[in-house]
Amino acid sequence: MDSKSNTRVAVRFNHDLFAHEVFEREVVALNTVDGTYYAFGGSAVSLWEDLVSSRSIARIVSAL
Repeated sequence: MDSKSNTRVAVRFNHDLFAHEVFEREVVALNTVDGTYYAFGGSAVSLWEDLVSSRSIARIVSAL
């Protein structure tokens, strides 16, 4: 994949499978199918917000 096509690719978050809440410095996500929950902190908070907002791959990578 070349850099031009990479800027148009976005991640699509499946809101039907996960419930989540973003706190000041933590994300808590729940898999609504199997009940597994996840907690993320640090830089994962901004990454998570980009993922659920369907940001482009290029924007997500540049934020890292």
